[in-house]
Amino acid sequence: VTYTLQVQQRCSTTQTNSTWGSIGSASYTRPVTLLNGTVNYGLSFSSSSGSYSVNIPGLVSITSVTTNNGGVSAYNSGTTAVFNVYSGSATTGSTTSTSNVSKVVNSTVGPQSSSYLPPTKSYNDGVYSGTLNRTNISSSLVSSSSKVVTYVNYSQGSLYHYEGQYYNYNVNGYVGSIPYVGFSGSGLDGAGNPIQYATYRGTVYKNVYNYTGTYSGTVYGQITTTNYYHYYYYYLTVNYKYR
Repeated sequence: VTYTLQVQQRCSTTQTNSTWGSIGSASYTRPVTLLNGTVNYGLSFSSSSGSYSVNIPGLVSITSVTTNNGGVSAYNSGTTAVFNVYSGSATTGSTTSTSNVSKVVNSTVGPQSSSYLPPTKSYNDGVYSGTLNRTNISSSLVSSSSKVVTYVNYSQGSLYHYEGQYYNYNVNGYVGSIPYVGFSGSGLDGAGNPIQYATYRGTVYKNVYNYTGTYSGTVYGQITTTNYYHYYYYYLTVNYKYR
């Protein structure tokens, strides 16, 4: 700080009257005492280099700056300090979180030749699990065939056991109602009882079906989400002078 002094001299001509006159001036500089300060900054960047500027009140100069990672340079423009960091090592890692989830699943069983489909079925896809309920059974015709069969009702005794006008045939999947076509006898057995036959003949049919069951229900599970991070962290210690 520079001070300017005006130097004056008093000239007296009488005891009751006096004047002042300037005989020159002088100046001197009083030194300003600067204070020392320290401040820390934690900086994070997505790449290995970056720049950061900050205002430091009263800043005169930066005396030193250090970092825990890579290198750093610094300069100031007035009270604005600028730091440039570089060549740091990355910090990497991951975080995980788990959440409960659910969804509605529709599933089918079949087609299959058996008409039996259980009322429930278990579901597990590695994430979701639970029980599904059967909601429907459907059938589809795979093949159809027919043939003519003869059924003979053998009766041994004094009376003929008449089956009726039709006989309900059901053998090896072939079904049908075949009509009575006649009666015959073949004499007597060793005990003297008549041997009698009633004959039925007709066409029977065999249909082959496949069966499909439909199942539905809500299943539950847990999903784990992993988030990965990658950044460059610099911790700066700055020594500076300020007024």
